[in-house]
Amino acid sequence: MSSEISQLCLEALSPLAEQCAKNQEKDTPLFVATRHFLKLVFDMLVLQKHNTEMSVAAGEALYTLVCLHQRSEVRGQVQNKHAGNRLGDTRGTFEGAGHG
Repeated sequence: MSSEISQLCLEALSPLAEQCAKNQEKDTPLFVATRHFLKLVFDMLVLQKHNTEMSVAAGEALYTLVCLHQRSEVRGQVQNKHAGNRLGDTRGTFEGAGHG
């Protein structure tokens, strides 16, 4: 998929999540679909290489989706083995720099 199409898709996620938040029904197909997009955008930003031009749109989409699904969904993503390892490596780097 081209980066332009990816950019447009990411930009469309925030209004969808906002609509879900206004609706406040947790069992709608749109709400369920946004859970999948939360995982997808999180994985794209944290675990995969991506075009930096899409970082703003991806960040906005992630923020909106996180606000929609709140902590329980994000906690599950962070506990993902790959993300946990990557975050642990980063924490070790910062802790090591503080003890030098």
